[in-house]
Amino acid sequence: DATNVLTAMLDLLERAGKVSLNDLYDMVGITAPWSDVYWGWTNLSTAVVSECRDGMNIGYMLVLPKPIRIAP
Repeated sequence: DATNVLTAMLDLLERAGKVSLNDLYDMVGITAPWSDVYWGWTNLSTAVVSECRDGMNIGYMLVLPKPIRIAP
């Protein structure tokens, strides 16, 4: 799932030139505050999917750069 979300974020960045926090939340099914359209990314070159381990459980998470102020 994390890889699919990152791929979708990179596709949106290529098409629109930006990805907002609101876009990310929509991709993962979370309702975002209205103000999250003002924060996001114009560069995701350092974004990665990282493996997380908790005992026997393995999961994955997105490691994203700090969001910046963007125009909606």
